Amino acid sequence: MKLQKGERLFVAIMSMFVAGMASVNGILTIVNPTGTSIGMTPEMLQIGPFHSYLVPAIILLIMIVGGNLAIIVNLLRKTEQFSYLLMIVGTFQTEFIIIQLLMFGMINWLHVIYLLYGIYQVGAGIRYFGLYYDN
Repeated sequence: MKLQKGERLFVAIMSMFVAGMASVNGILTIVNPTGTSIGMTPEMLQIGPFHSYLVPAIILLIMIVGGNLAIIVNLLRKTEQFSYLLMIVGTFQTEFIIIQLLMFGMINWLHVIYLLYGIYQVGAGIRYFGLYYDN
């Protein structure tokens, strides 16, 4: 089974979108760890293990941005690791969003997109598990 051209394009566009948006939020949060620059408040952290948004922002940059960039690189290089990265990054992205939703009790359109794309990544990774494509 080969990864179809349309699906490759979808993965590339969505991974670039997620990496781009997460980069902006991560950088803004590192610059201002109170979270006010991204519409969050320090009071929202009362039920979590962190006292500022610095650590979640670093995790966001490393795992979500880095992971989606790794997906794009492996997509372009046509490697077998592509499917593994889809599963790993999709799982982490889905968990990250679910934890945010549980902690903060608020949802916006980006949460929905990130969650659905994370679920898609896991499913596509499983479907293409261990395979590579050559078209």
